[in-house]
Amino acid sequence: MVISTCFDFPRAFVVAMWGSTDLETSERLDAVFDEAIASELPVIVDLAGLAFCDARLLGHLLAVRLRRTLILVGPLSDQLQCRFALTGAARVLEVQPGLTAALAHLSR
Repeated sequence: MVISTCFDFPRAFVVAMWGSTDLETSERLDAVFDEAIASELPVIVDLAGLAFCDARLLGHLLAVRLRRTLILVGPLSDQLQCRFALTGAARVLEVQPGLTAALAHLSR
């Protein structure tokens, strides 16, 4: 499941995900991340409830990071940590311990 919303202070586009990403969620992911990039706002992606991610999600996260400020919210599942470590994405993706911490980080 994927939901998105915008925060007014600090201004941010927030995506919350839980469950898993796979072929069944690919159209929704494409739409949400296209909307996130188009928003021109910093993007926060809450992955704390996500147990499994496919390569498509990693691609979306890296694409957003190239165009916008991107902050991930954890804790990350073991599978996500392993995927991020194996691909080297862990070195470039910032993870905060919660949504409040991520929003506070944007306020700095």
